[in-house]
Amino acid sequence: MRPRARQTLGLAILAWAAVSGAARLGAQELFKDDGFLVPPQPKAPWLLDWGAAVSSAALYSGGGESAELAAGANGSLWLRLSLPDRWQLYARARDALVYSILPAPEAGLAFRNYWEVNAAYLQSTIPEAGLTLSVGRKPFILGSGLALSGYGDGLDAQLSVGPVSVKAFGLYTGFLAPEFSPFGMGDWDDENGARRYLGGYSIGVSIFGHELSLLGMYQGDFGLSSDGSYTSWYTGLQAKGLVAGGEYLVEWYLEDGYSPLGASSGAIAAFGGTCRYRVVIGAPTSPTLTVRYSLASGDPDRTAGTGAAGNASGSDAAFQAFGKLGAGTVLAPGFSNIHVAYAGFGFNPLEGAPLAVRNANVGLGYFYYMKYAQDGASGAAGATEASYDIGHGIDLSVRWSPFNDLSLSLDAGLFLPGAAFPAGSAMLYAVSGGLTVSL
Repeated sequence: MRPRARQTLGLAILAWAAVSGAARLGAQELFKDDGFLVPPQPKAPWLLDWGAAVSSAALYSGGGESAELAAGANGSLWLRLSLPDRWQLYARARDALVYSILPAPEAGLAFRNYWEVNAAYLQSTIPEAGLTLSVGRKPFILGSGLALSGYGDGLDAQLSVGPVSVKAFGLYTGFLAPEFSPFGMGDWDDENGARRYLGGYSIGVSIFGHELSLLGMYQGDFGLSSDGSYTSWYTGLQAKGLVAGGEYLVEWYLEDGYSPLGASSGAIAAFGGTCRYRVVIGAPTSPTLTVRYSLASGDPDRTAGTGAAGNASGSDAAFQAFGKLGAGTVLAPGFSNIHVAYAGFGFNPLEGAPLAVRNANVGLGYFYYMKYAQDGASGAAGATEASYDIGHGIDLSVRWSPFNDLSLSLDAGLFLPGAAFPAGSAMLYAVSGGLTVSL
């Protein structure tokens, strides 16, 4: 995915994340906190569940003498309808209204509205066979979400038999609105919507509390000519489980394919992955420690940190995929030509409070960013100097749900530029807060 220039839509998306509760410092369990996606218990046909949520948020960000302020309101409506033969219909629409306050608009009020149908699919679960089938617009994820995480239109099949689990999927992205598509890799994609097709699989086996998986994915582009498209395939291994009282995850990929090179295309030869360990300490407030290291290879002569174009000569050694890493509130770099080291601490300060108000979490995270190829462009926008040192990031996250249908959030972050940024680059910051009411 190619990071877009900072704009009002970016503020809207960040504000949405601030109030959704789905974003966690350094987290990669994508879609896990979304209760709408949890399969319900089998029901008689034609029974309907529904719900709604209304959120409001504000985001202030900037650096040096520049500052941006936006406020927004978001609404979502969902339903689940049980059908005959164990099928379920899932549907959800959401809308965001954003008001840009700073910089002050030149003429009138700067309101913008965005809406999407981000889920509309059928799903059947057959527990005795260990089989789940889904078709329609839904979230797709491969492994931990590092290589693929996003909504699309397609088919997903999952089979679990004893210690073996198998998953296969295929999707198309061309029906997504450009402003909500995470699959864009150039200006044409941003204007018209990325028209990508993706297919993938995972085969896993559980052994003594550990799960080993083989992962694979192929993706191509219907929207552009062969000399302008980015075609890639990924082969990966994942291991996860429990060790020394904590959870570990190791996931790495080799990337091959073809990317634009002048008037033709050149080969891709890249790699990327992540390692993570998380432990919850058995003490009051349930303190949690997380450490993570992630690496995406880079190309020393690449002129663009992310996106289809940019390879100047030879093979393209810059790793690029279509997932999410969770690499900080402020910098939020694209996962290409970069090392990201992370250490985080979280706790529940209200754990000993009455049950009705104890659902709270405070998290503090530190990031260090460094280039893989010193001279090449990186996924960190603005890191244009020939230096490995991209910089340091600090994030603070506060979540509190005093009631089941009310949640409050506050996020703050700093980024201190390193030598890879031009001399005199200002510290960047962002603060956001909001509330969500569920119906």
